[in-house]
Amino acid sequence: MQRIDLWLCEEGDRRDACLSALVQALRNAHVQPVLAVLPRGPAGLPRHALIWQWQDDSIDRASALSLGALDGIGPWMPTHEALARCLRFVAIVTSLRQGPETQMQLGELEIDLIEREARRQGRTLGLLQREFELLNYLATCPDQPHSREALLRAVWRLGFDPGTNVVEVHVSRLRARLDRGFAWPMLRTVRGAGYALVTGALA
Repeated sequence: MQRIDLWLCEEGDRRDACLSALVQALRNAHVQPVLAVLPRGPAGLPRHALIWQWQDDSIDRASALSLGALDGIGPWMPTHEALARCLRFVAIVTSLRQGPETQMQLGELEIDLIEREARRQGRTLGLLQREFELLNYLATCPDQPHSREALLRAVWRLGFDPGTNVVEVHVSRLRARLDRGFAWPMLRTVRGAGYALVTGALA
């Protein structure tokens, strides 16, 4: 069964009868809808989003499209049309994912390998070159610790320890950009083992 993420403007939208009918129609079409409320504040609109609008507001919809949303649907639209738009959305997203591997998606984190930039919950992190290289390396094996020596070899191309705090400094800078302002830290220090990029909040 394929999955579709449908972003709601408000938590109360989950109780909309038209949305319930659409969810059932999607399941009948072998598509599993996942409902989530749009993040507010600096997180912004997720890329390639399909949004559920409680009213037919063309200005809000145009704004969302300009920010990267692919489509907007709502209770003002007949269920059969909303379903058709959802299925088209699934086809578009599937096509994008099957293209050249230019992006990595790790939970809330998206890494653009072409632009050499990263976004968390849609917010651009503004990484410097070395910070991006460090993040990219950690992302190749998420949820696993990487030692200081491994980072020196992979990111700085050093086969020896220069005896400086260069790794610690760059980890600190990356952590500030990656985790500040978010609910939980993705970059963790693993005592005695190094540093790990985790994809989910610890319980």
